[in-house]
Amino acid sequence: MTILRYIILYLVCLTLFSCSEEKQPFVIKFSPTIDRAELNCNQSFSKNNRHWQLSQLQFYIYDLKIKGSSRWFRLTNAKDGNQNANADIFLIGEVCGQEANWQILVKNEDLPETEELDEIEFKVGVPFDRNHLNPITQPYPLNQPDMFWTWQMGYKFFRIELKSKQTIDSDEKNLIEDTNHFWMFHLGSTGCQSPSPVRAPGKECKHPNQVQVQLQNFNINQAITLDIGQLIDDINIVDYPGCQSSPDDPLCEQLLNNVGVNGKQQVFMQVSR
Repeated sequence: MTILRYIILYLVCLTLFSCSEEKQPFVIKFSPTIDRAELNCNQSFSKNNRHWQLSQLQFYIYDLKIKGSSRWFRLTNAKDGNQNANADIFLIGEVCGQEANWQILVKNEDLPETEELDEIEFKVGVPFDRNHLNPITQPYPLNQPDMFWTWQMGYKFFRIELKSKQTIDSDEKNLIEDTNHFWMFHLGSTGCQSPSPVRAPGKECKHPNQVQVQLQNFNINQAITLDIGQLIDDINIVDYPGCQSSPDDPLCEQLLNNVGVNGKQQVFMQVSR
């Protein structure tokens, strides 16, 4: 019995030691802002003589990598792990009135303790090999139907929708009740060729419309801001009700520039504090 007790005690200690050595996942936070102030579903902001509120703001990212002092590390979702074929894809944001998700939990097991994390990269979009599959049969996070167009077009990589019920009078002091006004921007691939809208294309779309984000001097303890003010800068969101990523739409051209499809992205950033 004495020998058996020692064996059991040894196994318990070994288990506890192994648990203590296991690296914990870490969190990467995102925060939507406008005019350097946090933006959420309960707040409003003024634009083009109206007060606006969020209805929905969500986006997909993948190919998430973080750089230490010596090399890059590819990151996956710590909650789903290897059991999920889409563990390398993250859905961030919220539909107002539902649960918000402005942070992602990523695996930390490949990062050495001594690494100093100083740069982060990711793509706003969905990989082509999964962009045109049936969302009903896809595992999380690609199982949200309202983030999907058609099999031919694929997913909405970035979706923002705003609503407004009030205008500001000429003195900019009083609010006037008005009919409902809505504005939207849905970013996704266009120019996708297939026999019908319910058929996936055999090759990548003419306009993939994915955004490469690179942030240097990255601080894991600080949120990555999503600057909505930069996104809608110089755009009259009253006169132009929205954009569905059409390359022939002047409004879309400006939005695609601002978000970084046709130029350097200026929406995602990390401001030093």
